Amino acid sequence: MSPRRQSKTRSRSAGRTSGSRARKSAGRGSSHSRSARASTGTRRAASARSGPRGGRASAAVKLLKQDHRAVAQALEEFRSAERDEKQTLARRICRMLTVHSQIEEELLYPAARDVLDVGDAHLVAEARVEHASLKDLIRQIEDREQMDEQYEAKVWVLGEYVKHHVGEEEHELFPRLERSALDLQALGERLEERKRELMGEQIGPFGYGQGMREEEEESAIASGRSRGGRSHRPASLHARRH
Repeated sequence: MSPRRQSKTRSRSAGRTSGSRARKSAGRGSSHSRSARASTGTRRAASARSGPRGGRASAAVKLLKQDHRAVAQALEEFRSAERDEKQTLARRICRMLTVHSQIEEELLYPAARDVLDVGDAHLVAEARVEHASLKDLIRQIEDREQMDEQYEAKVWVLGEYVKHHVGEEEHELFPRLERSALDLQALGERLEERKRELMGEQIGPFGYGQGMREEEEESAIASGRSRGGRSHRPASLHARRH
């Protein structure tokens, strides 16, 4: 074979080898790229499931939302309760809201003011104003002894105030706090401890103690006796004893 043909043969062989190596390298690169994209997608999905700052970081928000649900449930019980049960339920609702408002004002709102941007500071100011309106209505309900249309109307209005306040906290304030640098796990522990101090022994999602329930039930029994009827133990409260 002539030197010129040998040179062309070696050139074609080298070209095929180089092309094969390039294709293999490209295949490895593509596989690595797909693997990296899959890994990134998995991390993003896990992050979305765990929330803005992870599951444990939302302890404070979880506790406060549980309080919101407990109050909403008590208001529903009031709506469907018998007339002689309504006053006992109304007192319980007022007590729950008083404690909830106190732990928010003592612990949540000061911590929120420290971490929120200037543009979001109004959320705390508005929440405090709403609390003032709630507490004024609570005092009116607690001071009113007669169960009549005005009494029930005040409880209905209280429920509407609460619904509005809860909506603003859960859709505006809480999400901003979960995106902030606030340690919501530590705050949640402080909120729970303070609530336990105010309520006594922790029972149920709102932390009502045995003493509080017995006091409410005895009040209902006494009320039934004063009306000349047989002693009556509210069904909804009695059911929780079992």
